[in-house]
Amino acid sequence: MKDLAKEFSVGKMVVFGEKVEFKNYSVPVCCDSRKHDILRIKNKETGEKRMDNLARARMNVRYRVWANVTPHSKFLTLTTSDTVLDKQEFVKRLWVFFKAMKREGYMLRYLYVLERQKERGVKEGNEGSIHAHIIIFNDEYIPFDVINKHWNGTTDIHMLDGLREENGERVRDAGAYICKYVTKEAQLEWGSRCYNCSVGLAKPITVRKTIYGDDEGNYYPNDEDDSNMLIEEWEKSTLVTYQNSMLVQYNMGDGIVNQIIDYKQGRLKQLIDTLD
Repeated sequence: MKDLAKEFSVGKMVVFGEKVEFKNYSVPVCCDSRKHDILRIKNKETGEKRMDNLARARMNVRYRVWANVTPHSKFLTLTTSDTVLDKQEFVKRLWVFFKAMKREGYMLRYLYVLERQKERGVKEGNEGSIHAHIIIFNDEYIPFDVINKHWNGTTDIHMLDGLREENGERVRDAGAYICKYVTKEAQLEWGSRCYNCSVGLAKPITVRKTIYGDDEGNYYPNDEDDSNMLIEEWEKSTLVTYQNSMLVQYNMGDGIVNQIIDYKQGRLKQLIDTLD
């Protein structure tokens, strides 16, 4: 029977550094056919609708930061002295900067997010000059004068450990902090090109929880997949720091499917070696 059945995903675990998150689905998703359109994501508690591509962009940025951030990572903001409205021109200047830093002996590992300066745009009467918010994952000390030497404009760099929110509280989650710069406006204008990262950054590890099923809605445990047991062990041993539920609506072509995703995020150290 299992030879004829399809494999369905009922959840997944994503591991990045010391962080781990779990997603459990109310409706199994066929692993062989993922061609569907997500109409909207709605938070069950607040009812707030979000654009799916914006949510996905923020998730990707968050994952990359969590997988690479270290206690010595830095937050760098680069602003041009002249007004730069064209994204291609600004990115060209970024590449020149990164290459110049490499010649100085600093091979930067980074993730940047582009943003328009709205206040500056109001003053200048335009859509807003572009600037970049960058997380530098290098542990070594980077002299401020070297950065200033190769950037025509203002620079601001801080250790993430000492970075503060607008209310004065210390930033505890670098991934969530930089995600706020992935705005709806930037996503609509530039899509996924509103952010980018250097080659070679660590990627999060994803493990899926699966079952067998058929087109009639009959499901069977996937006892052959050790990943299911691994996820259960990790979930039981996780100190949960955040949890929520989301309603996702899929357009499967033959109708709308309501999917409730139970989300948990936490920290887990004692089983970190089991994925190596």
